[in-house]
Amino acid sequence: MKKYTKVISLFIAAVMLFTCMPALFAAAAEYAVTMILSPALVYDEAYALGDNMMRVQTGGKSGICDAMTGTIMISCDYEYIDGFSEGLCAVKKNGKWGYIDRAGAVVIPFEYSWADTFYGGVARVEKSGKQGLVNAGGQLVVPCEYAWIDNYIPNLISVRRGDKYGFVNAKGAFVIPCEYDGIAYLFGEYDYVLIGKGKKAGLINAAGKFIVPCEYDGIGPVYEGMAAVWKGDYETGKYGFVNTDGKLVVPCEYDGVEIFRDGMARVRKGDWYTGKWGFVNRSGYLVVPLEYDMTDDFSEGLAAVEKDGKWGYIDKTGRLVIPCAYDGAEKFKEGMAWVLKGSWTFGSGKFGFINTSGQLVVPCEYDGIGSFSEGLAAVKKDGKSGFINKTGQLIIPCEYDYRGYFVNGFVNVAQNGKTGVFNANGELVISCEYTYTITFTEGLAAVQKGDRDAGIWGLVSNTGQTVIPVAYQNLVLAGTTLNTAYYWFQTDGKWGIAGVDIPGVLGNVSGSGTLDITDARLVLQSLVGKRRLTERQKVLADADGDEKVTITDARLILQKLVGKIEHFPQET
Repeated sequence: MKKYTKVISLFIAAVMLFTCMPALFAAAAEYAVTMILSPALVYDEAYALGDNMMRVQTGGKSGICDAMTGTIMISCDYEYIDGFSEGLCAVKKNGKWGYIDRAGAVVIPFEYSWADTFYGGVARVEKSGKQGLVNAGGQLVVPCEYAWIDNYIPNLISVRRGDKYGFVNAKGAFVIPCEYDGIAYLFGEYDYVLIGKGKKAGLINAAGKFIVPCEYDGIGPVYEGMAAVWKGDYETGKYGFVNTDGKLVVPCEYDGVEIFRDGMARVRKGDWYTGKWGFVNRSGYLVVPLEYDMTDDFSEGLAAVEKDGKWGYIDKTGRLVIPCAYDGAEKFKEGMAWVLKGSWTFGSGKFGFINTSGQLVVPCEYDGIGSFSEGLAAVKKDGKSGFINKTGQLIIPCEYDYRGYFVNGFVNVAQNGKTGVFNANGELVISCEYTYTITFTEGLAAVQKGDRDAGIWGLVSNTGQTVIPVAYQNLVLAGTTLNTAYYWFQTDGKWGIAGVDIPGVLGNVSGSGTLDITDARLVLQSLVGKRRLTERQKVLADADGDEKVTITDARLILQKLVGKIEHFPQET
């Protein structure tokens, strides 16, 4: 069962705990704050490791503290200490690396010149300039005999012996012998590895199976089950596509291709400047003829195309649904796309927005423009930025020198060198008075005043409430439980700890406040490596209370959604 910190009102806290520090926290109407520890911890540095642990350093030596209490968990005896992964932590002592458990006991002796974090049950280690893999029991499952090793794909571990590459499994047995001249991980939508022999490239999947033999001069990453391949020089060769079965679906007959998006890929014949573009589908058919001077990817069923210097939009049958009447255009996002009237090159053109019917919803009157996100789009006029909604109404006036991007309903702006934050309703929830503003986490944002390298920090809410005054040398989000965020703050070289009330709904990983199918989906995506959960999301996802995120948690969330259970095990 997880710990739940009792949060008392700020008024009581001020009376009982802050007598000697009356200015520590200002009165708060929304977020209750508990003083867990008055500034007393003397450390040169403090860094959040996750799992409610803080790495601390004093006198050049590192250890680990409990983020919620400040209690020392691992004494400051190490030259370097990494975060815990799979129950073990790599540490360096007297120039050698080993591993300790959460109790601080040495599990793997200090005998390596370098050690990595555990991943997939093994960790990379180095001895005498050679690398291998060690398991949690300290056994070298792959001996330290390779010049290089990488366990990015847990059971397909790439190794290099001399100048040749191959692959072993987690037990050290060869899956593919060391006879290849190069490898590269292709970070597309799937885990595939490019492998080279001589001057030819092939493709293997995560199981070590050859999908494409080494017969191409180059291969691109896999998107939507398709990878670009080419024969000949990268600049002058011919391009096509293979699928994940290794079948050449699109013959190598094009002078240029782009990745698949929305079921279609752009292809070109001729050079970049005078060639013509069209589209192929995943079956290899040329659906849109090679007749356009330039194209963009399909998005929301439409693609921007250029012909004779003017841009319009086609659908997936190749039909021109929005005439080529603009001097510039981009892909649709949230049902809207910006278009340009006038010269792009000399900055005299003006931008507006059309909808998918081709209606000019926002007139072309802006000097600069961004895509719609969360229902709003950035616009610029006379050198100043603001935001409009989908009817063209200015929600945030064009009077800011800098603007960021909306994330979860908030955006950073800057005016006269100072930053602030707007919400999606156009309300300035944090005034432009700070040197630096960090993105909101659980409705709270760290803000800084003064010099960027030596200024003072505080904490404000997304409604503008000052939760922790801007008065501290450092402010670090150290950890979270279901109901509390723990912040370490530093003053006069000493660290203290404050707990801030952040009520959460167990299982509600998205943070929407209501349990729904999205929450189970997020957990499943994290389990298959498609998404990385934040520390807070891990806490919310832990429905069974075992302090791990597993398939059981996703199953429990689904069971509660359909009424199979009334409470999560952690709640009973």
